[in-house]
Amino acid sequence: MGYYFEPIKNDDPQAVDKLMQKLKTCQKYQKMMKDRNAYYRKNGTMVGCPNICEAEAKCIDRKLSYGYSSNNKPYPSYMQKRNNQEIYRLRKRIDLLAKN
Repeated sequence: MGYYFEPIKNDDPQAVDKLMQKLKTCQKYQKMMKDRNAYYRKNGTMVGCPNICEAEAKCIDRKLSYGYSSNNKPYPSYMQKRNNQEIYRLRKRIDLLAKN
């Protein structure tokens, strides 16, 4: 899971709008990761988690049962941290472009 965007150039007249859309996507992804991790922590399984089909939930559970002991949640901390850094970077870039 994840997302991909084409590079956004500073001289693009719609750069701020495109960056805002990318920021919203990153924020939604961050919330989704956080909510799913909380659900797994509370229930010990992904089965029954909102917005996940049962087959995907069982696949996630299977991966976690066979994975490393340090990987004890569907979305590891490094994924959340990387996404948070992207959110921070996008906010800074939007502020910079809005000033110019």
